[in-house]
Amino acid sequence: MKLPKNKLDVFMHLYYKVPSFYLIDKLSTVWSGCVNVSMNSEGFYNEEIADYLRSKFERVNILYVENMGSDIYGFYNCYRQYESEKKWIMYLHDKHVSKLDWLDEIVDPIVSKDNLGKIINIINNDSSKYGMICCEKHKRKLDDEEYLVELDKNTPVPEKGRIVRSRQTLLWLRELQYILSSNFGYIKKDNLNFDFMGGNIFIARNEVINISHRCIYPEFFGKYYKEDGEVQHAIERFYFYTNLCLDKDTLYLT
Repeated sequence: MKLPKNKLDVFMHLYYKVPSFYLIDKLSTVWSGCVNVSMNSEGFYNEEIADYLRSKFERVNILYVENMGSDIYGFYNCYRQYESEKKWIMYLHDKHVSKLDWLDEIVDPIVSKDNLGKIINIINNDSSKYGMICCEKHKRKLDDEEYLVELDKNTPVPEKGRIVRSRQTLLWLRELQYILSSNFGYIKKDNLNFDFMGGNIFIARNEVINISHRCIYPEFFGKYYKEDGEVQHAIERFYFYTNLCLDKDTLYLT
């Protein structure tokens, strides 16, 4: 049993060789159709990864992007290039080889044979209450302004940078929420501090991704990786907020 090709498109961002192969193998257990893949233009293993992709899937579309330090920049541009008309989007990305356990935790629930039937039923049911499907283990509550103020009071001075980065992430999120409200009229005033899944691997309704990305501009992204505080960390959370604004639930799987 495989995920339905007529309802779903798959997007991936890949960089590291071993984790990419590892992730591709996981995906191939539930998917055989087309994959849309972003890679950093200077990636050392791009050709090997591309060849491996072609050996596993019916068609492979590859977009090479500038390294902005985040998989989300790749996804954002790849989605714009290969914008889907399917109802659902699966998005996956690799991690450093030291984090293969993390990949197991976050990917396995959405490719598990135990969960596959449930996921297919949701994807095939246009009136389903769910808009996103992801891993429960990395479910988190948004750190809001009040929480960060209290945390700041108890944070030693040498560690203040962590608080500033968390506030920058929240500031970016509030800006995206403002754009969503201004441009599309969507807002959840009673749930600005919502649950989300850290890690940015999910299956989501195309509408969630489409509307979210229409609130994002290429100029928002900065170069090179930072631990937190950049727009991409806010975008991870923003998908879940957009889903709420569309009056859809998130299914967290184990």
